Amino acid sequence: MATAPPSLQAKFEEELSCSICLELFTRPKMLPCQHTFCQDCLKDHAGRGGTFQCPKLNCCQQINLPNMGVADFPSNTTVANLCDTLRKRTTRKNEDHVHKVKCTSHPSEDINLYCIQCQVPVCTKCLGEGHKGHSTTNLEAASQERKVSAKMLITEARKIMETYNKYLQDLRNKETALNTQKQERNDKIDEALHKAVQQLTEAKDSLKSKEDQEHTKTIKVLQAQKNEVLTDFAEISSACMATMKGLEKGGVELLCTETTLHEVVTKCKEKSLPTPMSVPTVEFQPTDPETLTLGKLSSHKPSWLWKIIGTFWLLLKASVLAIWWLGFFAMGFTFLMVFINHNDKNTNGVILIVTLLVLSFSISLYSLVQKGKLRSSSLLLFAICHVFWLSWILSVKLGNGKYDEVLGIMAPVILSCIISIGFIWKNN
Repeated sequence: MATAPPSLQAKFEEELSCSICLELFTRPKMLPCQHTFCQDCLKDHAGRGGTFQCPKLNCCQQINLPNMGVADFPSNTTVANLCDTLRKRTTRKNEDHVHKVKCTSHPSEDINLYCIQCQVPVCTKCLGEGHKGHSTTNLEAASQERKVSAKMLITEARKIMETYNKYLQDLRNKETALNTQKQERNDKIDEALHKAVQQLTEAKDSLKSKEDQEHTKTIKVLQAQKNEVLTDFAEISSACMATMKGLEKGGVELLCTETTLHEVVTKCKEKSLPTPMSVPTVEFQPTDPETLTLGKLSSHKPSWLWKIIGTFWLLLKASVLAIWWLGFFAMGFTFLMVFINHNDKNTNGVILIVTLLVLSFSISLYSLVQKGKLRSSSLLLFAICHVFWLSWILSVKLGNGKYDEVLGIMAPVILSCIISIGFIWKNN
């Protein structure tokens, strides 16, 4: 029987483990620095003092203990739900006994047939209701037929899990870089403090507070991206494990779990990963102690030139999809113009043949992208194909002085371009 990749499973569990007790989180609490720990672990670490240092390695932020103690820190519900899911999955994995599955529509009946038309497991009573007259087969035969597709889905799911794992590793690296930068900045702040007079103590506290706020703001974005991917990862991992168990047992369990895995894999393929945030470069700039200030935190923001470049890049991405759709608009109007104008049958005949070839080529490649056999970036090839086709059509028509037909083709092209770019700009 196929098994889950141990490295992916271990890394996933590591993300959901407390760095103090090294076990899955229990009642996870989030500190102001965005690090999460078990409530009991935090209680033992914090003691009864008013402040304590974050237990996370390379994080030296001082945390003020709330009046009601550790329980007053906000709960990390996302992590808590993921841990519960992982615990339930582990429990199900340890259950080796085979049990009959009851019909959801008729709880007193066992599922013992498979509806070929609806592709769902059914019971005997279902045949007289929603599946009346449908062809059925026994569960074992249906299970054997679906094993191949289930194995293919498991392979595809593992590839998606590997992509998620790489993405999570990138987020972990960014978090480490942020914590390292924070520690280096704090060291410089402390060094500057030792050169200053006692009157700068309040300025130091104020400066560190601002630094912590900026750091927390950045980590929150990073944590949100991590939680989003972890949630999807948990869903597809759980579905994949259930399908692998179904492969071993066969029958209705395989049929149910394979359908669920197919839905999860399809959703993950359609959903793109969030754009990883860029780690800002923040430096501490010390000043002369005689000025009675420690310095200030400065963040290197993108210059106006980079903002312009980023805008053009966004427009380029929008244009690729826009050209793809406007190509179909233009093709439709070309067919219309060819049938309306019979004066130049030879030229129109050539245009008609080339248009059919380009349209067939584009639809074929687009279907390959939808089936996952080609990358989504292959749409760039389609866009280039449409651009060359449109340029050729316009050159032929302009060369023959058919200005009215050129306007007829370009009108939907321009409209489609504006709508597509506006839609993509709004969603980016």
